[in-house]
Amino acid sequence: MVQLGIELEDIIGIKTPETVAKELMDRVRLRRKQRGYSRAKLAALSGVKEATIRHAENTGKISLIHLLYIASALDYLDEFKALFSTPRFRTIEEVIASNGKH
Repeated sequence: MVQLGIELEDIIGIKTPETVAKELMDRVRLRRKQRGYSRAKLAALSGVKEATIRHAENTGKISLIHLLYIASALDYLDEFKALFSTPRFRTIEEVIASNGKH
């Protein structure tokens, strides 16, 4: 979230969805370049339009399905499959409650 041109993360060190999305797309750009792929090549491999890839790399904004197609083309789909697979508990009560729900 940007207000007055200052990132919330810069002030109090909290990551926002927007900053995480931008960092993720920066890593996509890095992986694309490491493989020697132009945006056009990645578009051809992923089925995602080159303009969509450019926009996503510049803004961090992309649909989940397009991101997954790109991840697949870059051999990172398994990392997405692992997201949310392990429960995270904030309290002991959540752990106890989860044991009764198997």
